[in-house]
Amino acid sequence: TLDAIGKMIQHEGFGGFYKGMNTKIVQSVLAAAILFMVKEELVKVARVLVTGNVGLVEKVKTRTS
Repeated sequence: TLDAIGKMIQHEGFGGFYKGMNTKIVQSVLAAAILFMVKEELVKVARVLVTGNVGLVEKVKTRTS
């Protein structure tokens, strides 16, 4: 493995280790955003199920609009 690392540095430079990082960062950010959105919606639904108060959801909708 040290030989492969040496050849990689020799042929592609040190930046060769980070070639695919841009795509992975974008993928991670999008996944985190989607998970956060889903979590927030699940919390709203759970709050309505536990309290039985649908008015809470309506308040949240009008506040964000």
